[in-house]
Amino acid sequence: MGPATAPVTIVEFLDPACEACRAFAPVVKQVMFLYPNEVRVVARFADFHPGSDEAIRILLAAREQDKFETVLAALFDGQDQWAAHHSPNVAEAWKIAIAAGLNESRARKVAQSDEVSQRLREEGEDIVALQVSRTPTFYVNGKLLQEFGAQQLMELVTSEVKAAASN
Repeated sequence: MGPATAPVTIVEFLDPACEACRAFAPVVKQVMFLYPNEVRVVARFADFHPGSDEAIRILLAAREQDKFETVLAALFDGQDQWAAHHSPNVAEAWKIAIAAGLNESRARKVAQSDEVSQRLREEGEDIVALQVSRTPTFYVNGKLLQEFGAQQLMELVTSEVKAAASN
């Protein structure tokens, strides 16, 4: 999300069933609003909660249809319906995504494709390699957000934006 040429890249490891990820979504949107040309956000996935693997498949299919942001927002908004109390209702997640504009037949094919399965394996390998143990986890221009919080994320992003502007 955001311009590929942005001097600041935020990599966010998220889990669509994670309440903290849902809570941080407005913070990430605010960062992108404040720095529309300076910041790019790359979503990475961690399927730490039950049902997240299928929700991630939905999101990867949504990306193929240029619906990633819309479907992610819808899944976060409807999180209580499909991911409540660690007992996922994947059928409900699909309903939410379809209501957000996802073409179901195309999305189901993509979601079950070898490419998406490979992407999930790669995400899992990267989580292990980077020792990601919670979501959301943020990297800003390769720097791990050490102290978790909205203000801390904003400060790190602002620092990186200023550093990029002075170069």
